[in-house]
Parts: sequence; structure tokens; C-alpha cells
Amino acid sequence: LGILLFAILAMSKIKLVKLKKIYAAVWLCIVFVFIGSTYVNQEEPFYFNSIEKLENDEGQRLKEGRKLEFVENTLVAQHSFEERLATGLVVMGTYLKLMIFPKELSFYYGYSKIVTTNFKDYKVWISLISYLLLFYCAIYFFKKQPLISIGAIWFISCILLFSNFPVLVAGMVGERLAIEVLSVLLLLVFSLRTFARNEKWESTTILMTNDIEHLQNSGQANYLLGVHSIKESLKSYKGTKEDFNKINLSIKYFKRAVEIEPKHYNFHLFLGKAYLVLEENELAKQSFEMADNLEPKALMSLFELAKINFTLNNYKQSIDYSRSYLQQNTDNPIVYELAAFGAYYIDDFELATSFATEGLNKYPE
Repeated sequence: LGILLFAILAMSKIKLVKLKKIYAAVWLCIVFVFIGSTYVNQEEPFYFNSIEKLENDEGQRLKEGRKLEFVENTLVAQHSFEERLATGLVVMGTYLKLMIFPKELSFYYGYSKIVTTNFKDYKVWISLISYLLLFYCAIYFFKKQPLISIGAIWFISCILLFSNFPVLVAGMVGERLAIEVLSVLLLLVFSLRTFARNEKWESTTILMTNDIEHLQNSGQANYLLGVHSIKESLKSYKGTKEDFNKINLSIKYFKRAVEIEPKHYNFHLFLGKAYLVLEENELAKQSFEMADNLEPKALMSLFELAKINFTLNNYKQSIDYSRSYLQQNTDNPIVYELAAFGAYYIDDFELATSFATEGLNKYPE
């Protein structure tokens, strides 16, 4: 598309193409962009890799699906055309603001840093007026300075793809997809900002910790920071006071995520996992129960509940959760062991023998 636009510009300079034809060609390019965007599955954004979950205790790495959740983009919930249009304008206004001065670059946005809005929001009108002025400039300079027009139309048509109009964007705002150098002058000015930003990229956790100062209202951002920070802490965890404080900080991020969106399964699950590191077993149990209430058949929370209840000597509950797990999945020898020992400790030797026998038949080694 870029080659086509600049070819048209070059041809116009040597009088081979009339301006009317150039005008038609530019609009044809815009139509091409929108038609192409309709082939992208809204539930499977092509520009955003799925986020890996932490390894579970079975040693299997599970991945989140490509379908966006509410905490990633509030427009997955039922909304009107007006709300989608208004929300898209706010997103486009955010891109434009960051193009002028990228003060708050962020690794993620999502709910509730960005929310579904309507035309009562003043930011919608500021964005709309700004883009109308930009479009007016594209028309005004078309004959005098066609390069300016092509640049404006190129920006508008491309940024529309990431506005949430044709395709929902994970995080709602994807400034990582939008920021570009506009000129040599901007390059020189922004280089100072770039150097300052580069310091934050020492590690993923340092980057996220810096950004969370202005992402406190994003549930997904707090959750992601919690996941990365606890993974990093566990690499060298020795139970010192410093390690204890680091885990508590991760718990703080998970709790903030739960506070923002209490109906999200992963937020409760990983809060419970963080409590386990500190051996806060009762709190861990409560978090796993909240996760189980949200998704009663989810294997990870069933497995954690079977283990934590066994640890707390709640053997009957441990057996119940083990049964629920085994009804869906029989590929985990630990669950057979938990159930067998749980039955043994409540003196139900027949049930203990049954679980042990079933486990041995599947795992004779």
C-alpha cells in the first residue's frame, strides 16, 4: 500500500496521472484497508500473541485462548453502535496524544484503564474534532502539498485498524502498534524520552513496575505484573525477609486485580498460588474457592483445592475435589494419591484401596 501511494505521488510529479485520479486511488487504498480488516477474526487478533499461564503442578504449560476477555477489552460485552464508535474515538484520541508527546507509555491498558464510553464523554469530542481537522488538512493540501495529504490519510486509515472499529484490540489501546517518528525534529526531541524509556526495559518486571504507577485501574496489568514478579522472585526464593516482602508485593498486585474485576478466574487462582508461597493456607483456600465458584469444572482450581484441603486436614473435602477432578481428567497420579491418603486418614480403608488400585492400574510404575 505504501509503495502504491508513493508511486502515485511520483507519477503525479511527471504529469502522468491527473490529480482526480490520484484522489480516487487514495480512497481506493482506504477502502482496501477496511475490506482487508473484515477478514480478521475479532476473537483471534492476529497482532497480539496469547499470554502464557504459569506452569501448573503437572508440568504442563497451559495457554490462554485467543478469545478476548472483558478485562482485555470491555467491548466484548454487549454494547451499542454508539458506544463502540465513541470508545473507538477515545482510543484514537489516545494514539494521537501519544504521538504528540508519549508521556505515559504503557505495557498494557485494558479494563478499567480504558472502558466502554459514549458521546457524553468530552474526550470523544476532542478526538473527533482533532481527526476532522486532520482530515480537513488532507483535503486542503491535496493539490498544494499532496505528500502532506497522503501522510494524513495514511495515518488515519492505518490507525483505524487499531481503534476497535473493525477489530477488537487486546488491551483496547495498542500504542506499541502506533508510535512512529514523524520527522527528524521529532526524532531529536523524542530521543531524550526514548533514552529515559529504555532504562525501564532492563527487565519485564522493571518495565511493568514502572508503568503500574499510571495503570492502577487496569486489572489485567496488575495481574500480569503479579505473575511476572512472583515468577522472578521464586527463581531465587530462600525464605528471607526480602523474599517475603517481594511475594507480598506480588500479592498486592493480584489483590488489586481482584478488586477491579472480582469475576475473573485467573486473578483468584494466582492470588491463591501466591498465598501458598507464604504458607497462608487458609487465605489460599479462600482464593481457590472463589476461582472454583466462577468456573466449577476448571481443573487447576480443583487440583489446588484437593491439595490445600489435604494440607489443612480437611480430608473429606480433599476427596470430593479429587473426585470432581478425576471425573474430567485421569492423567494426574497425584490426585489418586491425595484421594487414597485422604480416605486412609478418615479410616475408610475400602475407599482408600479403591483409589490406590485405580491409580496403580493407570500408573503401575
